[in-house]
Amino acid sequence: IESLTEWVELSEPFAYGYLGLRPWEFEKMTMGEYLSVSDAYSKKMQSDDRRMAYFTAWMLTPYSEDLNKTYQTIYYGLHPDDKPLPEEEKEQFCEMFNV
Repeated sequence: IESLTEWVELSEPFAYGYLGLRPWEFEKMTMGEYLSVSDAYSKKMQSDDRRMAYFTAWMLTPYSEDLNKTYQTIYYGLHPDDKPLPEEEKEQFCEMFNV
């Protein structure tokens, strides 16, 4: 991004659409505040996707042999950049769902 105008043009659709901000709310925000709000939104969406992947994996249990593998396939299909190393992956799953 080369200018503030370009940044505003790229940020407005996300701010008005996904974040639900009004134009006067977006105009009053600093860049730092906007980035904090958009980061919090992204984390919320990841949390929602984790929950949905977990419950979807449980619904597919009769058709699948491994709940953990089904969960990973669903979640990491949505968020491939989040895929940790294999050892960390199992620990995170067990810790998150107390398995």
